[in-house]
Amino acid sequence: MQIKLFAIPVADSGIAQQEMNDFLKAHKILEIEQQLTSNDNGSCWCFCVRYLDQAVKVVS
Repeated sequence: MQIKLFAIPVADSGIAQQEMNDFLKAHKILEIEQQLTSNDNGSCWCFCVRYLDQAVKVVS
């Protein structure tokens, strides 16, 4: 199992969201944890994605 972290600002133009969506489409996702955080620089969504490094492929 691998872990990848994403921080997407609330005011994101869509680039960071697209990067995360592309990653999710390309990997076997096991779990996603999310939390909205805020600091002096603004607010962002933080995602912890747990995934398998290589998806299992079934050959028929």
